Amino acid sequence: MGCGYNEFMQARDELRAAIRQMQAGDVAAATKLRQLLDAGELDAAGQAAAHVWLAEASDDAGFKLQCLQNALAFTPDNAQIQQGIRALLAERPPAPSLSIFPRVVGIDGGVNGVASAVFVTKSGLLATTSYALGGAGDLAVSLADGQTVEGKLLRRFPGMDLALAESPVRLDGRLAIAPPTALAVGQELVALGFGGARLQATLTALDGLGAGHWLATSLPVAKLPDAGGNPLYDDRGQLLGIMTRNSAGGGMALALKISSILALAEQAQRDMQMQPGARCCPACGGLARAPIYGGRSCESCGGDLPIDEALPAAQTDTLKQLYGEAASHPCSHCGARVGFHGGRCLRCGRRSEA
Repeated sequence: MGCGYNEFMQARDELRAAIRQMQAGDVAAATKLRQLLDAGELDAAGQAAAHVWLAEASDDAGFKLQCLQNALAFTPDNAQIQQGIRALLAERPPAPSLSIFPRVVGIDGGVNGVASAVFVTKSGLLATTSYALGGAGDLAVSLADGQTVEGKLLRRFPGMDLALAESPVRLDGRLAIAPPTALAVGQELVALGFGGARLQATLTALDGLGAGHWLATSLPVAKLPDAGGNPLYDDRGQLLGIMTRNSAGGGMALALKISSILALAEQAQRDMQMQPGARCCPACGGLARAPIYGGRSCESCGGDLPIDEALPAAQTDTLKQLYGEAASHPCSHCGARVGFHGGRCLRCGRRSEA
């Protein structure tokens, strides 16, 4: 037999092992399923099975539906998958559908008040500033036609002052993005606020803060109409980025480039697909993997995580590696020595009585 056959047999065996782990309640095996799908060495039946079991790793109905639809593409006549898709569609309300990308939307519920935002994907992903949302998880998204839908924080990148939020909106139009080569110092810009604000400015520098992520503008930070996230357009209506309250000096606002936003959005969505049990930490904005293994605190900063559903049983050895076993006094409840944050054990999340 050739090498291709051997690789196929190995991939099939790894798939069976990952499914057994999933059946035993180990959602961390979803990472292995994604790796097998990315490798492309499974046959159609194997790819369908991997997508079906990947759906079991998440409680998000939208994610489950996408996985089952992917599975059905490989086995179109599978009655069980068809039934699962029908059940999910019957359970969820129809998503609002827009034929064009709104130029600006509003977000309420963040720690610094009402903000502006802009859709950056057809699947309803929104970009605004990390400053605007802070650690808020549940949001209200206001559309231009008067509709208000629920939004949820997906990820924050505080170093870039970017927050990404999911919404149930689906868009059929095209996101008009200005090509990098079209940018020129001195060109006219307009920043939009959801309440109707329209602020004129000019581009003063192509990179106001290093690493090529920023646009320096002539718009004073003090004139931003809300907590930020205002989409910035050129005179042809093409999206350049979002306004932030960061300053290039002299109180003039910096905008985060749309190219950087889209790259981070792709990264955030890929991370969640690879690790569907992970959670965005409200404190640091990073992606915490601890909930996958039964942990209740962020392994990066120790902050409490928003855990809505029942966690899997704690996988002690894996959590020990994530948190870093310390020479701390043992927790009076679970005996772990992983350390404490805010008086709470990083392993079990309870306050130690010691």
